[in-house]
Amino acid sequence: MLKIKNKKTVLIALTCIVALTLIVNTDIASAADPGDSFDTAKEIEAPGEFSGTLDESNDADFYKISLEPGSIIELEFTPDSEDGQKLKFW
Repeated sequence: MLKIKNKKTVLIALTCIVALTLIVNTDIASAADPGDSFDTAKEIEAPGEFSGTLDESNDADFYKISLEPGSIIELEFTPDSEDGQKLKFW
């Protein structure tokens, strides 16, 4: 579990093939592809639940979440293979 202090916005970049579950309210598998950069990051609202799969190894999806100070983000992801999976926070 990751606790974020004094940050209102967390930008999540999901890279490579991952299945991700986190507390937000959207569907990564929907026809509307999330943003492919910081500038086009899809804004999602918490609390909620989100899960999905990235199908391409070169895919990068960006999400923006606005949180209150002291909020907790709970993440769980399972890569399909051992190489190249990255989960980054900015």
